[in-house]
Amino acid sequence: MRLDDLRPSEYIDDRRGQGGFSFGSGGGGLAIGGGGIVSVVVIIAALLFGFDPSQILGDPSLQQAPAQQADPYAPGGQLPNEEAFSLSARVVGSTEEEWGAIFAENGMRYEPTVFTPYTRGTQTACGIGQAAMGPFYCPADRRVYIDLDFFHELDRRFGAPGDFAQAYVIAHEVGHHVQNLLGVMDRGGGR
Repeated sequence: MRLDDLRPSEYIDDRRGQGGFSFGSGGGGLAIGGGGIVSVVVIIAALLFGFDPSQILGDPSLQQAPAQQADPYAPGGQLPNEEAFSLSARVVGSTEEEWGAIFAENGMRYEPTVFTPYTRGTQTACGIGQAAMGPFYCPADRRVYIDLDFFHELDRRFGAPGDFAQAYVIAHEVGHHVQNLLGVMDRGGGR
């Protein structure tokens, strides 16, 4: 089977290039990555009371970035992982066709998930999604999330390169969506 012959999904919310989270105005917002609950509390307090949270936290990643600093994922530029994005969109499209047929054979209607690739981090109905979490499904908004850089990690760290491994990861997350639609998600474990 050739994956490039598959129909890409129409249910995509492409957030690549939006990278992380910014608070503030203009190009000098605060980027929030990990850091835990203490960092979040300090940043919220800083927003409310108007002080620089890096003074308390001492974390250089929380300091204001110069406005002229270019973001490699800035809108208007080449989006990262275009090949992985194209493959992923086709795999999700394939799952829609297969699950649609299976549901129809059983007198049900399949409601596709929304495939949401992002860069570094993104807001979800399940909280903040970060690249370090790996791919995940959020049942609250019925979306599959993935920072496509995960596929590089899959190859380098876990020795699982190629289209099949990538398709497996995506189909696994779509499987959680199917569990959610059928009301059996809480019965099984997994991520």
